[in-house]
Amino acid sequence: MPTGVSAQTAAKTLSGWSGEIRGEIAVKLSLAALPLRTRPDFETSRALCGLAQNSAHSELTPNFAAQAAGIILSTSQNDANTKSGVNDLTSSFKNQIITLKCYWRLTIMRIAILIVLIAVVVFLAIAAWKTYTIAIRTTPKQKQAYIDRSWAQVSAADRQWYQQQAWQTWRIKSEDGLQLVARFLPPATPGRPIVVLAHGYHHTHQQMIPYARLYAQWGCGLLLPDSRGQGLSGGFNLGFGWLDRRDYVAWSREILRQRGSATAIVLAGVSMGGATVLAASGEADLPENVQAIVDDCGFDHVYPQIKLRVSGKYHLPQEPTVWLASLLTRHFAHYRLQEGDIASQVARSHTPTLFIHGDQDDYVPIASERHMYKICQAPKAAYIVPGAGHTAAYAADPDQYAARVKDFLSRYVSDFA
Repeated sequence: MPTGVSAQTAAKTLSGWSGEIRGEIAVKLSLAALPLRTRPDFETSRALCGLAQNSAHSELTPNFAAQAAGIILSTSQNDANTKSGVNDLTSSFKNQIITLKCYWRLTIMRIAILIVLIAVVVFLAIAAWKTYTIAIRTTPKQKQAYIDRSWAQVSAADRQWYQQQAWQTWRIKSEDGLQLVARFLPPATPGRPIVVLAHGYHHTHQQMIPYARLYAQWGCGLLLPDSRGQGLSGGFNLGFGWLDRRDYVAWSREILRQRGSATAIVLAGVSMGGATVLAASGEADLPENVQAIVDDCGFDHVYPQIKLRVSGKYHLPQEPTVWLASLLTRHFAHYRLQEGDIASQVARSHTPTLFIHGDQDDYVPIASERHMYKICQAPKAAYIVPGAGHTAAYAADPDQYAARVKDFLSRYVSDFA
C-alpha cells in the first residue's frame, strides 16, 4: 500500500472487486492498520473471517477496517488485562515467597538468639552453683577431708606434741544456733594469756598445731576452735571469716566465763583465720580482755577474695558468677558475700594488731595486707617475710617469726613477758 493511503481509502478503491477478494483484502488491510506488536489469537481470527465472509456478499463499507481493528484491539486489550492479571498474581506470589523467607529467617534468628541466651543462663547458673558449693557449702565427707588435709600438713614432731597434751573439749552455741567445738589447753603457768588460734579455709584446728606449740613454749593457754562448717563444729556453710567473727567474740566470752574475768586474750589466725580475727577486732562488743591481734596473711574483703579464687583456680568468669553465688549464700548461709568487709572492721578496731604476710603470696595478694595496715588506727606493726608464700611465713623463718610475735605481744599483752 502506498505511503499515506488509509485502510478506508483502500477499501473504497476495491469496492468493484469480487466479494471473496474484497473480504480477504479487507482482512489483510485491517490487520495492517494494527500496531505491529498486536497479534490476534484464534478467536479473533475466526471473528475476522466471519466478518470478511459477511462483507463478501455486500459492498465493502469504509468502516470495515475500523470494525476489524476494533475487534482485534478489544481482544488485545483483554489479552493485556489477562497478562497484567497474571503478572500481578506472579508478582504477588513472589512477594509472598520473599515475605515467607524473611519470616523464617527472622524466626530462625530469634530461635538461635534464644538458644544462646538459654545456654548463657544455664552456664552462669551452673557456675554460680559450683562457686557456692566449692567456696561456701560443705558436706560431712568434706569435713572429714579437711581434717585429713590438716593432719597431713603437720610434722611428726608437732603431731606427737599435740597427742601428748591434756586437751579439753569446749562447746558453745553460736548466735544462729550452731554447736561449735574447740580444743582447750590450760596455760602451763597460771595467769598467763589464752591464745585463740583460728585456722584457714578448708582446714581444721589441726592446721594450727605448729603455732600452738610455739605459744605453749611461752607458757600461754590455748584454744583451738573448728570454725563453723569445718571439722567437728556444726553447720554446712562456711562463714569465710565474716560470720566467724561473731563466733570468736563468743569464744572470748567463754574464756572469761570459764577462766575468770581478768584473763588476757590474744586472737591469732592464718589466712581465713587471719581475716576472722581481724573482723572480730572491729566488733563493738569484743571483750576488752582481747589485748592483741596477730594476723598472718588474712584478706581484706570476702567478695574480691572469692572472685580471685573463682578466676584463678576454677577459671570461671568472676562476674556475674560471684554475684549470683552471693544470692545463693544469702539464701542458704544467711549472709551476702558483699557484706564481708574485713578492712572496715580493721579501721574501727582499737586492739593492737600485728600484720604478717609473705611477699610471694599468690593466694591473698600482699596489697590486701598493705591496705589494712594503712587504715588501721590501733597500735600496729608489720612483718613482711621475703620469699614466703601463702601461710608459709612461719616455715620460711621460724626463729625470726617467733621473735617478731613475741616482741609484739610483750609490748601489749599483760602477763605475757
